[in-house]
Parts: sequence; C-alpha cells; structure tokens
Amino acid sequence: LKGFDYYSRSGFPHAFVVMAIVLFAISFWTRSQPARHLIILSLLFYLILLAMDHATLPVAIPQVIVSALLFAGSVFAPEPVDRIVQLGGRLPLHALLGFLTGLAIIQFELADESTYNSGFAIASVVALAGIVAAIVLAGRESRGLRWLAYLGFAFELA
Repeated sequence: LKGFDYYSRSGFPHAFVVMAIVLFAISFWTRSQPARHLIILSLLFYLILLAMDHATLPVAIPQVIVSALLFAGSVFAPEPVDRIVQLGGRLPLHALLGFLTGLAIIQFELADESTYNSGFAIASVVALAGIVAAIVLAGRESRGLRWLAYLGFAFELA
C-alpha cells in the first residue's frame, strides 16, 4: 500500500488469509479470546473488500452459505464447536454478522437490476428468514445477537 491509498495498488492482498490463520492459531497458544474475535471480524472485512474488488456474487454467496452452516453448527452443537473455536459461545453472533453482511452485498448487487427480476426479493426473504431463525434459535442466550438481528431487520425494512 502506498500511504493509506488502498485503490492505487494493483494486486489484492490475498496473503492476509494466511496471516489471519496463523494469528488465529497463535491466539490459542496465548489464550486470547478477544484476538480470535477481532481476527474473525477482520476476515469478514476482508471478504467485503474482496467482494468490492472482484466479482460480488461469487464472494457473497459462499459467505452466506458458510455463515449459515457455522450458525447452525454453533446452535445445534454448541459445546463441541465452542471447544474447537473457543469464542465463549459467541460464534452464532459472528455467523449472523457474516450472513447479514453477505446478504447485504448480494442485495446491493441486485438492487440495480430490473424490477422484474426477483433476485432482490429472494435475497430479502432469505435475509428476513435468517434473522427470524437467529432470534428463535439463539436469541435467548445472546443479547448481542438479538441486537444484531434487530439491526438487520431494520436494514431490511429500510
């Protein structure tokens, strides 16, 4: 990077993923749970930048699918999953954030298309169904997840 100018660079920093994996592994050795949270958030930000720089849908659709699978795994098998990632039961919150972020990217991409194309409506229905499922399945245990779900619901209504 030249200074703080992100867009003047020709290549995309794909080595960040390798660095994040190494840092995530080091965070187990140092027992730093906040570091693992920040690494996951930085990976979500990386995916947003990757979607902006490259094709949007090939990045966002797998992000939504992986986030939904992580959410399901962390809700239906919380002890084994938390024993692996050691996030203090906060993986559903990160998974919901990844899910909503991916769907927001998809909706921004599909918003410019024709009104006769139902892709935007389908993405909106999937987002609302995911928000409701998150509140029903994990909302009781996490106030942060409820707040994030409410913010996602407000974004969908706007």
